Amino acid sequence: MSDRMTGPKKKSNFHSDYSIVFWILASLAIAWGILGFYGKPRDSHSAFPISEGDSLGIYLPQRPMTFEAVLAATQEGGNFTPFDNSSRAITGNDQVHVWIRIPLENTSEYSQTGIIELKHHWTSLARIFIPSNEATYAIYQNSPSNDPNIQQTPYKIPAFQIQLSAGESKVIYLKLQDAHWVSPKISYWDAPIEFQNTIQSNERFVHIYIGLLIGLFIANLAAYLAFRYKDIGYYLLYLLAAFVINLLNFNAYNSGTLKLAGIHQTALTSDANFFLFHGLLILTACLHLLFVHEFLGRGHLPPRINHTLNWILVSLFALAPMVMFGPGVLLGDHIRLPAISIWLGVTLIVLALGIHAMLKGISQARYLVVANCLLAIFSIRYWFVTLSGETMEARLLHFWLYAACVEMVILSYALIERFMQTHQEKKQAQAKLLEEARSHAELQSQFNSKLTETVHSRTHELEESNQQKERLIEFLAHDIRTPLNALVSVSSLLARSPGEFSQERLEAFAQQIEGNARGVSELMENLLSWATLRNKRMQFHKQEYLVNDLILEASRQHSSPASDHFNARLRWRIRCRTWLWDLL
Repeated sequence: MSDRMTGPKKKSNFHSDYSIVFWILASLAIAWGILGFYGKPRDSHSAFPISEGDSLGIYLPQRPMTFEAVLAATQEGGNFTPFDNSSRAITGNDQVHVWIRIPLENTSEYSQTGIIELKHHWTSLARIFIPSNEATYAIYQNSPSNDPNIQQTPYKIPAFQIQLSAGESKVIYLKLQDAHWVSPKISYWDAPIEFQNTIQSNERFVHIYIGLLIGLFIANLAAYLAFRYKDIGYYLLYLLAAFVINLLNFNAYNSGTLKLAGIHQTALTSDANFFLFHGLLILTACLHLLFVHEFLGRGHLPPRINHTLNWILVSLFALAPMVMFGPGVLLGDHIRLPAISIWLGVTLIVLALGIHAMLKGISQARYLVVANCLLAIFSIRYWFVTLSGETMEARLLHFWLYAACVEMVILSYALIERFMQTHQEKKQAQAKLLEEARSHAELQSQFNSKLTETVHSRTHELEESNQQKERLIEFLAHDIRTPLNALVSVSSLLARSPGEFSQERLEAFAQQIEGNARGVSELMENLLSWATLRNKRMQFHKQEYLVNDLILEASRQHSSPASDHFNARLRWRIRCRTWLWDLL
């Protein structure tokens, strides 16, 4: 069929050592994603109060800083400048700083809520989570405003200011967290317990997204192994990963909507999880392309396209760890657009391969086209939002992940159909092999029968040949013995009484000896002719002879002096028209 893979299928043992290691790694990866619901944040911090009426400035230069350097900079008054609404507008070229002003008059305590995080990651970066609307303070971001609901786009604000109301007083705690090896993360909050709860919620949120992407990675890997090795165990792992992905995505959507209610704004933090997320995104795209390439088969594609796809796969496999742990961290937040672009490019390539395979008549390609159309739509929208620098909406990110889940569900039907088709082809192949085995057995039986007949025939011929040889030996012994006996008789007579015979008698004896010797010689010649006849190298022709002459010649050859002495006579009768075969 046209949708078979051209490569040889390898037989796998799902309970082999390699598969056991794969199961262990897959379980650990999924457990790490689920850990976001129960895990505790890992951080190191230093907190100290700011007295009433004091001011705190945080100055972040455009270079990486250690935890101790940031802590020392917060206590040096020359490293910050108070923010004045009437002064010139702050541009992106200014040094990032935070100015917190505490009022001198304090008449009551007010429970302030809300978290502000300032992050410096080799770029001017300020992440703002909007405080509660019940707070009685104003936030200024490059423009004077007393409305706390007015917000500008994050990542483009080099400085901001918080000013409490005249009748409020708070004890502010400074939070410094080593979230990445490049530079620390700086935050402040109003109460350690509230901050810890918020950070734990943030960590869970990030773990959920990492778990989602790991689930996608494992699902694609399991689908590829299930198709390549035709093993139901990998398919069960694929279904398990799909279930975990949907569970995590549902909880992530609910958590993100509750956490960011009213603005639907979400993005991953620019720390190690940020790079791990996008590295896994590239790796998942690579594995998805590999699965589709094997699923559709390589035979219907030109060799040049297969070669290009192989180079793309190798490049993506090499790029993913560089984004997660290597030089990719130097790009900081700018790694987002290349990662999303790679994912979109792979999605479009997969869609093109599916359409091409569907035109070639591959039955399961229709599932792939339908599944990737929805994913491609949200991927394109995701890419345009990232390219324009707009705020990523939680709904779009979750819809994009849901599209990936829908694709997995549709591909599961394609895998089931492919497994059923493979099972049917396997049964047909087994039936064909059985029929060929039966035909071979029949041919073998016929060959054995013919061989047995040939053996019996040759055995019979050999037996006849042996009988003929025995009879020949008897005839030879008789035919040779007779002239030899005549020679012996004549020789003995001459030896005993050589003077008793006349000259004529001696001449007769000599002729008798010569005739007997000639007869033995002719007998040898006839024996050689018989051997030639046995080798089928002799031809025959029919010729008339006088039988009486032949008999007389034979009688002379076998006569002896004794027969003459006793006057022995031979008589014979020969039928008319008796033919003898003369050998050429």
